[in-house]
Amino acid sequence: KADPSFGNDIMEILNRRSCTSSGCHGSGQGGLTMTTKDVAYANLVNVTSPNSGEIRVIPGNATDSYIIKKLEGRQSVGERMPLGMTPLNTTDLQNIKNWINQGAKNN
Repeated sequence: KADPSFGNDIMEILNRRSCTSSGCHGSGQGGLTMTTKDVAYANLVNVTSPNSGEIRVIPGNATDSYIIKKLEGRQSVGERMPLGMTPLNTTDLQNIKNWINQGAKNN
């Protein structure tokens, strides 16, 4: 999608890929908690990762957002996400990038 919704599109990806499960960011792994839409948004956008010192989601700048670096395997700390699973497919990754590049709106 050119302008994906955080609540409908991005959370669907995070839930489907088990990012929000109790074994991952549902229990705060890596210092990031994503249990609900509001909690995930509050912990992603303009928030610095305690592990890397980089901003997780920089509205308007997917390339430099730490979440994209982690999803693409370009991170400076830790492992590629989702940990121990296949990388996101091109469509899912592009939807997250589009959401960020469109301003990372809480919609």
